[in-house]
Amino acid sequence: RFEVARADGSSEDMLASLPAIDPDGSLNMLTVNNGVTGTVSYQARAVDDGGAVSAWLPFTVSVVAVNEPPVWDLQQVPPMPQDAGLTSSTFATGMAPCGSRGAAGR
Repeated sequence: RFEVARADGSSEDMLASLPAIDPDGSLNMLTVNNGVTGTVSYQARAVDDGGAVSAWLPFTVSVVAVNEPPVWDLQQVPPMPQDAGLTSSTFATGMAPCGSRGAAGR
């Protein structure tokens, strides 16, 4: 198994919890929200079934912004008389640039 800890002096809270390392060595992590960016340092070590422990090895996680589309809420178009033209001041609301409302707001 692997153990992961935050490196001394690293205080950025970009991840929802400590990264996890699977037995096959795959690294798993989840950011706290959709708009977070930055770098945070961790350390990992291996522990075998007999209790022997390897030395801590440092690693860094960098989260960068991605090009996400803007978000907005599409409202129902109110009934309009034929040939009246389409005008609605509430058709598109909740507009925000680049997914800034986070994954829960989509």
